[in-house]
Amino acid sequence: MKKSKGIILFVFLLTFIQSLLYLNTLQYSFGFLHGVPFFNSNQFELKLLLYWFLPIVGLSFYFSGYIKDVLRTYGEMILLRNYSKVKWIIKRYFNMVIIVTIFTVSQISVSYIVSSLGGHYHFVGVIEFLKLIIAYYLFLVTIFTIQLFLELYVSPQVSQMMVSIYIVLSIILTKQLFSLKIPGIVYYILLPTLGMGLRNGVSSVLNDQPKIINFWTGVFILLIIKGIVIYFSVVRLKKMDIV
Repeated sequence: MKKSKGIILFVFLLTFIQSLLYLNTLQYSFGFLHGVPFFNSNQFELKLLLYWFLPIVGLSFYFSGYIKDVLRTYGEMILLRNYSKVKWIIKRYFNMVIIVTIFTVSQISVSYIVSSLGGHYHFVGVIEFLKLIIAYYLFLVTIFTIQLFLELYVSPQVSQMMVSIYIVLSIILTKQLFSLKIPGIVYYILLPTLGMGLRNGVSSVLNDQPKIINFWTGVFILLIIKGIVIYFSVVRLKKMDIV
């Protein structure tokens, strides 16, 4: 419990730092919803990638072991009590969704407060703002669903590392693939792109950013991937010998 509280405070601190860094660099609010824009300077783009990724990697530490460690600690107890494996893992995913919801709301609140105090605003329409939140939130839920699923096969540390590497490489590769004029369908397997307003065509803060994917198609794909991963998590857990 103490470890969890410490990580929560750490994530909150990273969220605050992220808001300050985005505001000082790009001069607009809710930078994490807009994501990482394309710039000619790769060094500047990597810096913004670091800003965007800070709280996410912090939250990934919180979820590290969220399934595997509990199975190791309470697995035998779960079986002895005839507790449904399916019910148990669905409940873990549900709890994860709640935590991601709290995290996203906290990010929005912190960013709003920091922007207000800093005197920097970039107002967007209600529909645009809701789309930005939906895309970002579904990306987070999907990517952490994948991280928990991987724990059923590998250690929590390896699972977290795999997801972190995938996120960073996806963002970097998107620009390279776009410059090579690779067909658009490829970008839909790079999930971070689906959650960034500056890459899914929703954000209006920068007019020169290309629309790489369709927003609604991205939302549909994220929901489908989440459902598929949960299904295979249930199948995997049923086959595991927990004791």
